Amino acid sequence: MTPESLVAQTETLFSFPDAAYRVQELIEAPSTRAQDLAEVILCDAALTARLLRLVNSPVFAPASPVTKVAQAVNLLGTRALRDLVFATCAIETFAGLPEDGLNMEHFWRYSVTSGIAARTLASERGLPASEHLFLIGLVHGLGKLILLSQCPTQVREVMQRLGKTATIEETAAAEEQVLGFNYAELGATLLKAWRFPDSIWVPVQYHLQPGRAPTHRLETETLWASVSVASDMLAADLAKGDEPGSVQIPEPERIAKPLRLPAESIARLPLEIELEILEMLEILIPGCSLIP
Repeated sequence: MTPESLVAQTETLFSFPDAAYRVQELIEAPSTRAQDLAEVILCDAALTARLLRLVNSPVFAPASPVTKVAQAVNLLGTRALRDLVFATCAIETFAGLPEDGLNMEHFWRYSVTSGIAARTLASERGLPASEHLFLIGLVHGLGKLILLSQCPTQVREVMQRLGKTATIEETAAAEEQVLGFNYAELGATLLKAWRFPDSIWVPVQYHLQPGRAPTHRLETETLWASVSVASDMLAADLAKGDEPGSVQIPEPERIAKPLRLPAESIARLPLEIELEILEMLEILIPGCSLIP
């Protein structure tokens, strides 16, 4: 079994919606108008509703309510629009997976936290198009969902080798021992099959070892840091019952040093992004039980 063969086996089960590809094609075409994009989005009622909720949320805080998709397209901009479309389609593609061995709401909270943390850290580092990091953070763990769905026996074997406090790196190492590859490689292979650009799948594939990334090194480092922050935040939330402001990063220096940021930037990150996480969860996963 290889990542390529596993993705090929599941291509029909986990196929990316044509609407997302159409949005990408239109964004790349220089003659595309906002109305052209709006017409594609309007064909998907769930996507339309989430788009309008996003542009009317405190994240964008418009001066007056936005009620038309074409207005939303103009307000968001093409990159943020594409990221929202891809994020929504990714979540819908994996909807309905059995929760044996994985709480899906916890998984998406962790993924949304990774995305928002990545976007925030990219902005602090002065990376261009930092909004792009939200999508990278959101989809970095999709390989775990394929493993859960298609390789439950191997996943159980991986878990038996690990303690309850295993790190992401330890989990990936156990996956390599059992499967010959890890969730990051599998997720990157899926994203390539979905025709995501290398600016997305390269950071996903190498985020556990950013130094090995052949390109997009800064984005990969940022993703590694955001995943570390998200893991710490989720662990603290589960331990403390989601008490507001209760989350602390145990070793902010460890995460901050490779990014060449002050440790305070990492230490204050949970409190800075907590509200945004809840807002984005409500937009992407309406009714999520993890939202107070």
